[in-house]
Amino acid sequence: MSAAEHLAEAIDVGCSRDDHDHIGGHRLEVLEDAASWLASVGETDAAYLLRTCDVPTSAKEGKGTGTTGGEPTPDADFFQAGRTYTDGTGYTAPEVTSYFHVEHVTRHPEHGHRRAIGWIKSGLTEAKWHGSFVDEGDFAGWTELDKPLLTAPAVADTPARRRTDAERRHWLLSVIISERGQWTVGRVKRLYGRHCEAHVLRSTIRRELAALHAAGELVLHDGSDRRYYTLAPGGGR
Repeated sequence: MSAAEHLAEAIDVGCSRDDHDHIGGHRLEVLEDAASWLASVGETDAAYLLRTCDVPTSAKEGKGTGTTGGEPTPDADFFQAGRTYTDGTGYTAPEVTSYFHVEHVTRHPEHGHRRAIGWIKSGLTEAKWHGSFVDEGDFAGWTELDKPLLTAPAVADTPARRRTDAERRHWLLSVIISERGQWTVGRVKRLYGRHCEAHVLRSTIRRELAALHAAGELVLHDGSDRRYYTLAPGGGR
């Protein structure tokens, strides 16, 4: 097991007294590896990573972060956070018209293409919003509305408003829909830390995951040594 995996396990499930004595060494090894990697990719690639990764606002000289959605310098040829788009033409029947409100924009961790994550519904009056995402290959045909249909996030030069519990739970579900995989309390806590959430207790995260499970959005896998959740079939719909 690598030093990084040791640290992740210690955060997620805790560590023994013997492991605790080696945490400092693991941390140093991870930092040295990161420094070597940054040196190997060069200044240009490192700058690109800073532009596309979610880091605190101060590190980007006031530019937007992944918390309010999107890349710091969003391109006009793709979705932008806080805006609502439609694939209708004005002559399309409401039942086959979609409205997509973008909450944040990210990149696929392996393939690198952009992905907009947010909420979508049809044009029917009684239609409800549900979590969804659109990749950049499917951007053609979407046009921006004059005004967003949902409340826009705080702008980058004002203090970010703390999400309510319900808003954070909905945002968490949108990320799970996008990234899939196994979700433990530790993984969610690290996600919140990366996106500048205020400190969230592990007990609160347990309740949030349990609430999403009770709502039918997640499936609980409760083994003898590890508990985690995965997206339920049809979850987010």
